[in-house]
Amino acid sequence: MYKIFDSTIISSLKAWSEEYIFGIDSGHGWLTGGKRSIDGSLRENEFNTAVEDKLAMLFHFCGIEYHQLAAGWKDEGLKARKKIEGELFLDAKTRGKMFVGISIHADAYNPDTSANGFCVYYYKKGSSVSTSGKHLARCVADSIIESDFQNNHIINPRHSNGIKGNNFFMLRETKGVWVLIENAFMSNDRDLSYLKDDGFRNNRAEAIFQGIFKYIRS
Repeated sequence: MYKIFDSTIISSLKAWSEEYIFGIDSGHGWLTGGKRSIDGSLRENEFNTAVEDKLAMLFHFCGIEYHQLAAGWKDEGLKARKKIEGELFLDAKTRGKMFVGISIHADAYNPDTSANGFCVYYYKKGSSVSTSGKHLARCVADSIIESDFQNNHIINPRHSNGIKGNNFFMLRETKGVWVLIENAFMSNDRDLSYLKDDGFRNNRAEAIFQGIFKYIRS
């Protein structure tokens, strides 16, 4: 992992990112129905916003421009976030910059509590595929796999070694290059223990951050 708080690394990260503006979306508010663990011990918003804030802190510390689409406990709704993202994309385009976004989530599958693992999704519907989104997904997934190995987190990469194409709203309706990360399953006891752990949240934010920079460097 990057020694992010080293001044030389900070300078390099800032230089690499000068042509980019980043968006962070955590989705789902504190009161959004159904978005919680089976035992009620964790609301998805709690995990999502924790990782969002940690990722935002890394961008801020490195002097990199970023915007949060739905910070805090309130559920802004998909249409509201689409509008915010569209305005940010147009501003970036006007300034000659590229817009890259990360949507942070935790998964659940109540009928089958054995379902577990993480996946980074990119836009795909039929033969329509975001090649840039797929590349970003691969970079982020690889960083997560590396982080989980280094930190002894037993989180299995799902589907094609941690990535999959999908038609999710935040991938389909956004203008920039976006991925959506389902970090682990709230409905699985082992995954849930990680989602509730602040150290795991730190590791996830740092892994996502590193994955983004693997993408822009390539």
